[in-house]
Amino acid sequence: MFPHLFEDRDRRVTLLVKLGDCLGRSLRENVILFSINSNDNKVTYLTESNKVIEGNYDLNRNVVLSNINVQDSSIFEDDSLYDQFVESKISNFIEKIHYNELVEAHNAFDDVLSVWNSRMKLGQLQKRLFEKSEKLASIERIVESEEFSRLIELAPQLVEFLSEKKEKITSVPEIRNAVQLSNTIAEAFDFPKISLDALVEGGSYTLKDGNQESVYEMICRQELVKKELVESKKQFNYVWATNSVIKNLASCIFESEEKIEEALVKAIQEVPYFALASKKSINETVTNCLSRVDGLGVDEKDITEYASRLFEAKKEAREIVIQTLNEKYGVDVQNLSEPVSFKSLSNTQVIIFETLSRLAPKGSVLKTVLSEAASFMKGKFGVECIDVNELIYEMFQQSGYLEDFGLENSRLDESVDLKRITKDITEAKVAENPKTKETKSEEAPAEEEEEAEEQPEETAEEAPEEEKKQIKNQDDVIDDLSAFEKLVKDISSELQKSKDSEEE
Repeated sequence: MFPHLFEDRDRRVTLLVKLGDCLGRSLRENVILFSINSNDNKVTYLTESNKVIEGNYDLNRNVVLSNINVQDSSIFEDDSLYDQFVESKISNFIEKIHYNELVEAHNAFDDVLSVWNSRMKLGQLQKRLFEKSEKLASIERIVESEEFSRLIELAPQLVEFLSEKKEKITSVPEIRNAVQLSNTIAEAFDFPKISLDALVEGGSYTLKDGNQESVYEMICRQELVKKELVESKKQFNYVWATNSVIKNLASCIFESEEKIEEALVKAIQEVPYFALASKKSINETVTNCLSRVDGLGVDEKDITEYASRLFEAKKEAREIVIQTLNEKYGVDVQNLSEPVSFKSLSNTQVIIFETLSRLAPKGSVLKTVLSEAASFMKGKFGVECIDVNELIYEMFQQSGYLEDFGLENSRLDESVDLKRITKDITEAKVAENPKTKETKSEEAPAEEEEEAEEQPEETAEEAPEEEKKQIKNQDDVIDDLSAFEKLVKDISSELQKSKDSEEE
């Protein structure tokens, strides 16, 4: 019934989540999806600096955010401020009418309708804003931490260590795979920094790689599926009311059972989350779809009965979707919480620092700093993980590892300079009282960490039996890399296909 479930789906939410994360990378702060209004093709994002970014999205060949407007989130938190904001929009509309500026007046009137609609739902809006703000507040800064500062200060010594121990380090599979991934991430997220003012002035932002599957999706596939589920659950009727197969299903309200079943199967194939939708969400979605159809008079009772029929009819499909999400993506729908961004990348960085710490000389400052970095990155997530990746990439490039792994020509030819990495970071740092947090390993108790500090500089092959067991236990930490080699091969294959097609 559903041979390619999730492969042929409408990727609207995924693309808008991707757009937000890439926008965050360009702004050098975390950005999360706040709301989607598919009726007007509008999307809103919330930034770490409490700014609300709104614009129109276009999901054709190039994914573009246009007509960008940036506001302070306090407008939505204070009723009186919001009233003033609405009044200013109305005044702007009247002014355009007065001066006979009809095109501008039309756009101003759309703005009035939009903010007035939001005003009617301000209580719900404020609750969602609070939830999203709380999520952003839970993201701890990485580049402003003492641990990251010490890592930057020690970068020259680390480059020297990597150069001296290249033969030993390159024999470690985790390092080889991690360097290849760092190289790919560095290329995929090599975005120039932009400011909010420049974003508004430019008026638009285009997603790199458009709507083609990218390295980002390959690395963050589970995160993206979870985010699609969360966003679809919270605002299903707003996100999917304009989807063609959903509209077709809604229009079958007075059709035969056979035709309804056929339309339902097509709807679930393109929008799998319909199988998980509540009866209330289905009711609201059908209402939204039918409200846009001229000449079709349907009363509320008919819609309620139809929503109930659809809810019952999709129960078998619901089980299939839940099973597929669990087996293919490792997503438990029953215990779904809003996911974090770039967590898998952070886990990879923990592996790099832990492995290098094991190989560093006993009692050295380098060993201590690497161990602290590994401990600190456990539990971290967010767009600043890309800054950490950039530092790792440059250190391994300076040490000649990219050439050893055949990656020396994979990125644009440019001189390598660690100062280039630290420039933006230094500007963003808090000069005094940097934010710090000691994070202990959740996987290993304190006494095991102390014992690890006493390990001599050895590889797994040279270590005694007891230490080999300990290293195997440490390898349990890297479950996220169980399919790492396959991931790297897939990424390399996709990049090669892209280069071949460009050459043709």
